[in-house]
Amino acid sequence: MKFLKTYIPVSIIPLTLILWGLFGATQLAAFSFQAFIGYQTPYTALRQAQAAAPGGSAEPLTPRVIIVVADGLRLDSSQQMSNLNALRAKGADRPMRVGLPSLSLPGWTVIGTGAWQEQHGQTTNFDARPSPLDSIFLAARRGGLSTALTGTPGWEVLFKDQIDTILIEPDPDDAHHRLEAVRQQDDAIEADALKMLKEKEPNLLLVHFTAPDDASHGFGALSPQNARAVADVDERLGRLLSAVDLNSTTVFFTADHGHLDGGGHGGAEDVVMMVPFVAAGRGILPGRYATAMQADIAPTTAILLGTSIPAHNQGDVLFDMLDLSASAAAERAVIWARQIAARYGQMAKVIGFPPVEHKQLADAEAALAAGNDEAVVTAAQADVATTREAHLAFREGRLQTERLTRTPAFLLLLLPLALYARLMFLMGWEFKRPLAGAVAYFAVYTALFFGRGYGFSLSVFNEDEQIRAFFASRTVDAIFALACGALIVGLLSSRHERTAIVVNTINAAFCTAALIWVQVCGFYWLYDFNWPWYLPDQALGFKYYLDVVQTGAFMVKDPPIPTIVLLPPIALAGRWAVRLPFIRRRAPFDGPPTGSGAGSG
Repeated sequence: MKFLKTYIPVSIIPLTLILWGLFGATQLAAFSFQAFIGYQTPYTALRQAQAAAPGGSAEPLTPRVIIVVADGLRLDSSQQMSNLNALRAKGADRPMRVGLPSLSLPGWTVIGTGAWQEQHGQTTNFDARPSPLDSIFLAARRGGLSTALTGTPGWEVLFKDQIDTILIEPDPDDAHHRLEAVRQQDDAIEADALKMLKEKEPNLLLVHFTAPDDASHGFGALSPQNARAVADVDERLGRLLSAVDLNSTTVFFTADHGHLDGGGHGGAEDVVMMVPFVAAGRGILPGRYATAMQADIAPTTAILLGTSIPAHNQGDVLFDMLDLSASAAAERAVIWARQIAARYGQMAKVIGFPPVEHKQLADAEAALAAGNDEAVVTAAQADVATTREAHLAFREGRLQTERLTRTPAFLLLLLPLALYARLMFLMGWEFKRPLAGAVAYFAVYTALFFGRGYGFSLSVFNEDEQIRAFFASRTVDAIFALACGALIVGLLSSRHERTAIVVNTINAAFCTAALIWVQVCGFYWLYDFNWPWYLPDQALGFKYYLDVVQTGAFMVKDPPIPTIVLLPPIALAGRWAVRLPFIRRRAPFDGPPTGSGAGSG
């Protein structure tokens, strides 16, 4: 019996954790990472020609819209820009919240389409793909308007076939640290913009400057280098403004995302999510306004140009800052509400729910026919709010249904843990010291993670190249925390025999792995390991990935190190240390010094 009490944990648990480290943890982490960056949106109905503007079009408010995007510019940094502040004074000024992930390519796609990341499918900067959705560029084309764009290569990948004139300036090597080369790139982009304004006179022009992002990545958002980059963008904005007449042109100035103080974005931090949005010129009412959303840029641009709203748009038309008569606002509010109704109807089909009834839209249309302009706007806004609420309910309802279908698999994944815990009880193994070792593991790992200022956020990656090293470092942290847990088991076992300490140490590893695995399975129950029609909560997804990485710390694959077999010697060293005459203390856990270590379980 004593042989079995020793043999079972010493063989089963290490073997299981070694096999998982070799053939499970790395593969699961890679699978989920690819599922995120390779997310294929199913929400692509109503593409281009089929879109034909479900909401309709109206008379333009301006003949030209210029959208200036300053990459990585924080809201507080924008408030130090003199030319931009002058534009603020004569135009509409409002903070703007971006979507998640707060990365460049996803943000650019939101600006162009009005669709959020879950809808447009561009989730990272790794896998640039042509946008499959309708856009402000295609809407302008349908309206017989000309379009142009100048900026960095990612824009061309996203919208190449949708824009009449594109002038792209290549990114320099090591752009985050070669700011002079970046300055030359922005010089060329500025020259391209001025050239197109003079020669092409496009109705819609998008200009993208990149210097603040590169400077923030390379030196930090509060660095002198970034202050210089921000000042450069401000000067470029001033020269662009001098080339246009705001009596016949509307200018938008915004950013795709912000940055942490030390650089980095992608997460939900306020300094990352909040960016400037300034609109001035033809069709704009000056003033300070409430926070808008990044998805609002596309439909507002469409209304200003008199085109149909992009068919996949999810954003609001910023009517509060548009210079419209009551009747014109009413007409355009119905156009917007129709577009939202059509779009969310398509989304409901993808999720598997019937479209909602749009009674308030019908009321708005009736009020429009009756000339009751105020009632039109109120009813249209109410219909949009109801439509969005219904979609959120549909989405959550399908998620809950899928969670129920995953429940048997979820319980099956947890069953081996319950069986082994039951075995521990039947065999008379103790629980206190193994659980103490597990608690020590989580205390050390958590202190190392949060003590470095990390959070469950993509913003911890200031450079794309840091991702692999970051997770490798978390594996090192996990190994160190495992060693600390084993040491605690040894320090608490001064009166136990070596065999009992080995058993307790292996069972501490089991308790640690089990508690991590419960969290992995909890995420599986909530969101699955693959996401065919939705994106999971980003913070929980980041934590899930860290949990999977931790499960592989018991058997490092490259180089191959069976960490689990190193833990018992560490525990024995702790027992040896605590039994030295000059540090010997009474064991904090009283129990009979039996060979099995039983008596406290």
